[in-house]
Amino acid sequence: MKRYLYHILICIGVVLLLVLIYNKMIFSKIVTFSDTFYYHNETLTSICKDDACFNTTYLDVDRQGSVGSNLFIQSSPWWACLATLVRYTDFAKALFLLNHLLAFLLIVSGGYLFFKKVLDFNGYAIVVALIVYLFNTYILVLQNTHLLIYIAGSTTYMLLYLVYSNLNRKRILHLYGIVVFMTISAMADVRILYSIILFILLPFVILNISKNKYTTLVRFAFAGVIFVSFNLFWMLCIFNYDSANYSEFSRNFFNSGGQTLKYVLSLYYCFWPGNNASLAGGTLYEVPFYYVLIPLYAIAGIFLQSKKKCILCFALISIIGITLAKLDNPPFGEIYVYLWKYLPGFNVFRDSSKFYFIIAVGYSVLIGAFIDYMWKYFNKTTYQIFVTVAITLSISLLFLFNTVPLISGKIGGLFMERNIPEDYLKLKKFILAQPNYFRIMSIPSASRWLISTAEHPVVNYQIVARQPFWSPNCGTAPAKYRYRDFTGEVDIPIPVDCDNDSRQDIKIMLEIFTDKYAKEYYDMASIKYILIQIGRSSKADVDDVDADWFWRQFLPKDYFIRQFKNDANYEQIDIGTKNLIIIENKQYKPHIYLTNDSEDSSYKKVNYSPVDYKYIKSTEYKINLRNIKTPVFLHFSDQYNTMWKIRVGDFSWFNVLKDKNYFLPDIYHFSSRLNMNTFYIDPEFIKKEYKSNVKLNSDGSMDLDMTIYFRPQSYNYIGTIISVGAFLAVTLFVIIYELYIRRPSMLRRGV
Repeated sequence: MKRYLYHILICIGVVLLLVLIYNKMIFSKIVTFSDTFYYHNETLTSICKDDACFNTTYLDVDRQGSVGSNLFIQSSPWWACLATLVRYTDFAKALFLLNHLLAFLLIVSGGYLFFKKVLDFNGYAIVVALIVYLFNTYILVLQNTHLLIYIAGSTTYMLLYLVYSNLNRKRILHLYGIVVFMTISAMADVRILYSIILFILLPFVILNISKNKYTTLVRFAFAGVIFVSFNLFWMLCIFNYDSANYSEFSRNFFNSGGQTLKYVLSLYYCFWPGNNASLAGGTLYEVPFYYVLIPLYAIAGIFLQSKKKCILCFALISIIGITLAKLDNPPFGEIYVYLWKYLPGFNVFRDSSKFYFIIAVGYSVLIGAFIDYMWKYFNKTTYQIFVTVAITLSISLLFLFNTVPLISGKIGGLFMERNIPEDYLKLKKFILAQPNYFRIMSIPSASRWLISTAEHPVVNYQIVARQPFWSPNCGTAPAKYRYRDFTGEVDIPIPVDCDNDSRQDIKIMLEIFTDKYAKEYYDMASIKYILIQIGRSSKADVDDVDADWFWRQFLPKDYFIRQFKNDANYEQIDIGTKNLIIIENKQYKPHIYLTNDSEDSSYKKVNYSPVDYKYIKSTEYKINLRNIKTPVFLHFSDQYNTMWKIRVGDFSWFNVLKDKNYFLPDIYHFSSRLNMNTFYIDPEFIKKEYKSNVKLNSDGSMDLDMTIYFRPQSYNYIGTIISVGAFLAVTLFVIIYELYIRRPSMLRRGV
C-alpha cells in the first residue's frame, strides 16, 4: 500500500509541476506565437477535409498555412487530432494536450526506461537527467515556437531504449515499438527523425552492437521496411512529385550569429531572454557566466564513468551535436558545409539550431552519469553527502530557474494571453455567410487572426506582390531584388544603403501597383475582397513577430487605399470594422471559367462565362460543360502546376494509377500569362478520342462531364490504404504473438 501511495504522490507532484510551469497556457483560451498559428474551428475543419491530400496551389499559401502548399502532409494525423480536440475544449488547452503534455509524457516515460534499464542510473540521476533535457533553454524555446519539432524530438529516449533492447535480445514487441515511435516522430517533423537516426541512433548502434551483428542489422532493416509501409500515405506523394518544387531543399544558410562555440557548448540558445525580456524581441543574448558549469559537469560525467561504453557513446553524440549546431562557424565549420553539399537530405537544415536537441540528449546522459556516480560512490561521509546534495540541487535549480519566465508569463509568446480582435470576428462572420468561392487578399500581410478555408482562402500580398531574395553587397556592387511582375520573375539591380537600411524591397511593394495588369490579376485570381490594415489591432501585436506590417515596416497606408479610389470596379464596404478597410472587387472572376479566346495572346480584356462545377476537395473539381461546339479555353485560377490534369467522362482515382493516358494530353494544358492553369478544350479531338464519354446533342454540340484533378492525390489515397492496412495487420500480429505464442512459451519454460 505504501508503495502505491508513493507512486500516487509522485504523479500528483508531476501534475502540479506541469500546472505551475504551463499555467499561462492552460488557463488561456487563445494562444499563438511565431510558427504556432491560431486556427479558427472552420479553418481546422477545412484542414481535415483537405490537408490529408497533397495540394500545391501556391497561390493559396498564407501565413497560417491553412490551405495550399502542403509540403508536410505527414502531419495530417496531428491536424486531425487538433481539429477533434477543439470541439471539446478551447484552442490553448488543445495545443497543450496535443503538444506539451504528449511530449512531456514521451520524454519522462522514455527517459525513465532508458536511464534506469540501460544506464542503470539511480533515482536522483534520472530526475536530474530529465530536468537537463526538459528545461534547457532550447527545448523551452521549442515549447514556445516550433511545437512539432518538440514532439518529434521527444521520442528519442524511447527509441534509444527500444534499440538497445533489440541489440541484446530478440523481442518483436520492442521492434514494433521502434517503428511506432519513429512514425510518431516522422508525423511531427521528418527532419528531426532524420537527425535522430543519423546522429544519435546510428552512432549508438555502431558503438554498442557486439554479438549477432548480422541478425541484429537484419531485424533493424526489417523494422525499416515496416516503417516505410506505415508512412506510405505521405511518402508516395512526395516520391511521385517534382522535388524541385520543395523550397525546403533550396534555402540558404540562416546564420543568426548566435550559433557559435560559446553558445552551443553551454547549451544556451542565443535568443533565450532569460528572466528579463520577452522571447519576441529577436535579440542575441549573452551566455550567463555560470553556464560554463554545464559543459564541465558533462565532462565530469565522461571522466568518472568512462568505463561504460554507453557514456563514451553519448560523449561522441554530444560532440556531433556541438559540431553541427554551430553551423559553419569555427572551429571545423567546413564539416557543416561539406554535409550540406554532399549528404543527401542534409540541405533541409538551413538553420543549425535544430541540432541543439542532440546536445540536450547527450548532456542529459553525461550530467546524469555524473550525478549517478556521486550518489553511488561519493556519499560515505557527511561532507561527501553534503557536496553531493549541493551539486545535485545546483544543477537542478540552474535548469529549473529557466522556467520562471514561463510561470510568470514574462517570456511572452504562447504564454501571453491574447484576444482575437473584434474586427476579425466581424470579418469572419461576414466571409463565412457567403457560399461562393472567392479569395481574400490581405495588405500588407495576412494576419494570423484572418479566417481562411478551402472555399475562402487567403492570398498574402507579400507572397503575391513581393518576392525579395535579398543578398546585399554593401559598398561593392548593387544588390538584386526579385519580384513577381505578373508575367514572370526578373532581377532588378538596386543599390542598397546598408547604413540606413533603406529597404528598397518595400519600394518594390509599392511600385508593384503601378503595373497596369495588377488589377487584372486580382480578377483572374478570384480575389473578391482586399483587406487593408490601417491600425494596430492590439498592444500584443507590438511584441508579436507577425505584428501589423504597416507599423513594423512603416509602409504608407494611404498609398494602398488610393489605388482603389475613383475606380468603379472597387467599392469600400462597411461591416463595422475599425482597423480594417474592406474593398470589394466587383469584377472578380470565378474559380473556374470559360473563354473563347486565349488570355495569353494579348493583354486585351477577354469575355468569359462561368462554369457549372462542384467542389469535392481542393484537389478535385467536377465540371459540367453544355452545348460545346467550338474550341474553348477552360481557366482554373490555382497556380499553374503540371500535376493538374483534366479527365473527360467518368472519373476514378484508382484508374489514375493504372492508365497513363487517363487524362487529356499535356499539350492541352498550359500556363496562362498570370501563371494559372489553362486547359484547351477541343471538341473534335475529344469526340475522336473520348466518343463514349461525351453526349452528342442534335444540333451538333456536345455535353461534357469532366474532372479537374491533382494527380498526386491518388498516391495519397493508395498510400493511406496501404499504411492503415499495414498498421492494423502488424499490430494484430504483435498482439497475437505476444499473448498466444510468446507468453504461453514462457510459461511452459517457467520463465
